[in-house]
Amino acid sequence: ALDALGLDEVDVYGTHTGAMIGLELAIQQPGRVRSLVLDGITMFDEAETARILASYTPPLEPRADGTHLLWAWTFLKDQTQFWPWFDRGNPSPWRDGDLSPQALNTWLVELLKSGETYPKGYRAAFSYPTREKLPQLTVRTLVCSHPGDPLAGYCDEAARLAPNATAALLPPATRDQAAAMAAFLRG
Repeated sequence: ALDALGLDEVDVYGTHTGAMIGLELAIQQPGRVRSLVLDGITMFDEAETARILASYTPPLEPRADGTHLLWAWTFLKDQTQFWPWFDRGNPSPWRDGDLSPQALNTWLVELLKSGETYPKGYRAAFSYPTREKLPQLTVRTLVCSHPGDPLAGYCDEAARLAPNATAALLPPATRDQAAAMAAFLRG
């Protein structure tokens, strides 16, 4: 994609699943990635990975009565209120405020378009060998998250494992998070 766009050097931002994609890109193309921002990075132990992989991505199969649509809506809404979404006894909102019905609808449409393949991205991110990969990272990196993010607890460890990384807990407001990231990218 970088070749097709004619981009020789880029700054990369990835959040959650996108953080693992950004990390792998920076490892494979270190000369092209100037700076990397990893916003929420998975570093689950084996037991937590197994628990999440067993329950996080049930099949999304169309049903004649349409109940798959209600399930999909609830699956996404619960991701904004619990961590993991299927553990309703563990409230952990990580979004900045409530997700509007319009935003949730857009997210739902994208989930439904992905159909049976929707688990692939989640499963890849949850299975990614982050602890093994971080020491291979050579580019300047900000490992960050905001206080409500269930992945915030991994920032310091991730920054210790990556040779050129800094950890930061971001402010809660989205605008302030963007300002902090922009300040890092400016150097």
